[in-house]
Amino acid sequence: MFKRSWGLLLVVAGCAAPYRQVVTQLGSVDLTRPHVVYAPAQGKACGDNALKNAIADLERFSNVDGFLSVTVEEVKGDTAEDCVVVTGRPVTSGCEARTLALSEGPGPKLVRPGPMACGVTADSCRPDCQKYASTMGAGETQTTVLRERCVRRCTANDSAFLACARAVVDAAGVGRCEALPEP
Repeated sequence: MFKRSWGLLLVVAGCAAPYRQVVTQLGSVDLTRPHVVYAPAQGKACGDNALKNAIADLERFSNVDGFLSVTVEEVKGDTAEDCVVVTGRPVTSGCEARTLALSEGPGPKLVRPGPMACGVTADSCRPDCQKYASTMGAGETQTTVLRERCVRRCTANDSAFLACARAVVDAAGVGRCEALPEP
């Protein structure tokens, strides 16, 4: 009877659900400062030291400061050995997104803290386009339409139009600028 119950215990233990753990953060990211969060990435490994190797596989990006919403899952591999899959959302410090790059090999990571706040970039188009649109001397609706069209072409780097718009001094000049083809 005793030998039979050990066999049943081993069968039940072998059918246990896979291990799953969620960790809020991996790495040192100061989330009080501006940061960019990317689509999830995965690290996988099987065999001895599977967890350590899966985390190393996840951290293969050379320009990532850390990971958020990290999930660690134990899964069965192709060869029936235990494997670990670590999924996390890469995070970089700063105000602008980066192109994530894979590192050439293991090495120390230097995490630079991001700025305290993201600066607002000056809008060089709006003042010039407001002056351009008001030169026409038309009503508010037409002025708004001209200004927004100018801003759209300015932000699209239409240099010929922008040079024309900055040189406008009368309604005829506005007509010449409007006649320029869009790139």
